Amino acid sequence: MKQFIYFLSLLTLTGCKRFLDVDLNKSQIPTEKVFSNDVTATAAVTAIYYTISANSALSGWSSGLASLTGLSSGELFNYPQEPDYIAFQEHAIRPDNPYIEQLWNCMYNIIYQTNAVLEGIHQSSGLSAATAKHLEGEALFIRAYTYFYLVNLFGDVPLAVETNYHKTQSLSRRPVDDVYALIETDLLSAQSLLSNEYITAQRARPNKATAAALLARMYLYRQEYAKANEQASSIISDPAYQLTAKDSIDKTFLIDSKETIWQLMPVFPYTNTPEANSLILTTIPYYHAATDALRSHFEAGDLRLGHWINSFTSSIGIFYFPYKYKKKDKTTKDPYTEASVAFRLAEIYLIRAEARAHLNDVPGSQSDLDAIRTRAGLAGTGAGDQQSLLMAVESERLSELFVEYGHRWLDLKRTGRAVSVLGNGITVDDLLYPIPASEFIKNPHLGEQNHGY
Repeated sequence: MKQFIYFLSLLTLTGCKRFLDVDLNKSQIPTEKVFSNDVTATAAVTAIYYTISANSALSGWSSGLASLTGLSSGELFNYPQEPDYIAFQEHAIRPDNPYIEQLWNCMYNIIYQTNAVLEGIHQSSGLSAATAKHLEGEALFIRAYTYFYLVNLFGDVPLAVETNYHKTQSLSRRPVDDVYALIETDLLSAQSLLSNEYITAQRARPNKATAAALLARMYLYRQEYAKANEQASSIISDPAYQLTAKDSIDKTFLIDSKETIWQLMPVFPYTNTPEANSLILTTIPYYHAATDALRSHFEAGDLRLGHWINSFTSSIGIFYFPYKYKKKDKTTKDPYTEASVAFRLAEIYLIRAEARAHLNDVPGSQSDLDAIRTRAGLAGTGAGDQQSLLMAVESERLSELFVEYGHRWLDLKRTGRAVSVLGNGITVDDLLYPIPASEFIKNPHLGEQNHGY
């Protein structure tokens, strides 16, 4: 079956569906044409960022990764009681939950696109060497990024590394270790292919430091602490990246922030970031609001509570909401002032703080923690041994990274603390989301459902 890249039609898609269900008659461009020159090949890659930003599970929309995991982790609660959202909040997700199917399909949609790009680059003789190198690095990074979330949300998952439908439609689930092996291989290759510099303004396309950031996160999750420390240190030592100052904490998520490592640009003319559009409340919530548990977590005097959480007073009470992103709507003439920050320097400091604690580097861990605490207007940490430092890092990660790309949910899962911290009837069987029921109908080779479903 002749393969196509539909990068023009991708710009008009409004929902996440199985990629092979897309109307194949819209804006078809044969692969050899797309990858015949640098301009169209680059457009095929940037179309993937559009897919992510516009409506995918990896975005900040109300049904995206951050919101769904925020419900699971107790950072957000759903209002007004939509059953398919409440299922995440109460750890009672069914395999036919539409948001589970969207998570799964959106991420495999993105993986399909990256595989198509990689095949197109490898088969092309018309690209400049520099462009081919960078585009391959970007595609490998995006594939690794997407598999990172798949494996952490669902556990064993199929490994699709090509676009051949006859092969991908019958893949079985692969063990977590195999998925992580691909992620590491892709990221190390991406790191060698990408340049230190950003090739566009506003850090909207990944560079070498972006690959290092995901490597640092992955090594932390895999308990390879020396490697996590090494990758994190390579970014922290780079003067291109700086924490926002204490008196400028509201500028952390601005589009030109030096704290940003990689961000996704908004794509719709009348809205700013998906996070702002979904989470800022100007009326009674349509979707989600911040929990009392999240607000009560902050220490007295923490600037993040006053600057990154806001409230809306309605006729039925006060609702609080995450306020890291400040602008909800815009006119077509207004410039974008914020973008969805996927990686930023604060996380890297916290990765290194945790890795150093595990490596028994107490002063180093304290120093990294204090870099974040000082910016938040707090005194230095009082933690002075490995265990207290690990608890301090866990607390600081919630205060700093709440409702960002699933950090809290994944942190509690990877440290084995979700059941004890969250309570609310959660069991170990709830720590993985169910594979969508529809996938077992489509693919009898998939294997067994996650335990408990």
